[in-house]
Amino acid sequence: MATLRLDGFVSVETIGFMEGTLVTRPHHWNAAEVRVNVQSPTGGLKVQLQDETGQAFAGFGVEDCEPIAEDALDASVRWHGSGDVRSLSGKMVALQFSFSPEDKLYSYTLRAES
Repeated sequence: MATLRLDGFVSVETIGFMEGTLVTRPHHWNAAEVRVNVQSPTGGLKVQLQDETGQAFAGFGVEDCEPIAEDALDASVRWHGSGDVRSLSGKMVALQFSFSPEDKLYSYTLRAES
């Protein structure tokens, strides 16, 4: 019997041993945190939160993001030690995923406050 990782039907990854980026469409932000289903054995996927023009929000740039270098179904994206993104509430926000070679992104979740 074959098994498949949760939400593992499709992943986004770069070709060969290259780095790459993926940018979502901007949308009205009401999330408290960003979670990812990721396989990142060597590098470290990073996420930037940016406005409609592609400018990173202060404190949420790719250089501010802690690399996610693990195989996890529900990893927290963190910037300077915090995953709290409520300060962007009400703004139009796009996510930019920065891939290292061998990174695979299966899904991302924007969690609202509970």
